[in-house]
Amino acid sequence: MSEILISEKLKAFEKMFQKQKDDQEKFQKLIIEKMEKLQPTSSIPKIWLTEPEVAVLLNVSRRQIYNMRVTGKLGASCVNGKQLYKLQDINNILEKAYNKPFKTK
Repeated sequence: MSEILISEKLKAFEKMFQKQKDDQEKFQKLIIEKMEKLQPTSSIPKIWLTEPEVAVLLNVSRRQIYNMRVTGKLGASCVNGKQLYKLQDINNILEKAYNKPFKTK
């Protein structure tokens, strides 16, 4: 008799656990759908660049990028041992170095 009661309680617990799991999966799918509607992944601009990408963009060596970072001319974030640079910082460096065209006769 007690085995039947335990079995029924176990079945009820399994059913409750499965419902919670299903509800959680539905919630996760709903959140992902909402996020994709707000900002599709294909339209998210890449705002962080790796050291090799910055070196190519500025046409300098990776060592020069390192020197710019350690002297404070270029900010960076370190994630898992990898240096990442803001695209906006790179654009600022390029804007400062820009020479405006002038008229010649």
